[in-house]
Amino acid sequence: MSAVESRGESASGGDPAENFHSVSLVIPFADAKHCTIVQRSLQADPEPVRSHCVKSIEADDTSLRVKISAKDIKNLRNATTNFFELLDLVLKTIEEFAP
Repeated sequence: MSAVESRGESASGGDPAENFHSVSLVIPFADAKHCTIVQRSLQADPEPVRSHCVKSIEADDTSLRVKISAKDIKNLRNATTNFFELLDLVLKTIEEFAP
């Protein structure tokens, strides 16, 4: 698993108030089936508006690509922590019940 970036990206061409912070992750899996299960489980509910975050989750064969963006670094940290907690729960569920 690797964190690829955490940097400000200008949304409107240079206004610091419009900068976004983001974290990109690539999470490898042993097979495409588990990768798809995790993607569908984590995408089941949209991000709440109050989180002020945007999250994209894409399955690429045996890798899960995740990008979380937020204007505020605190919201980004909270969303990233929440993502890892949910990922851990899904992985434990797969381990317990998957054939």
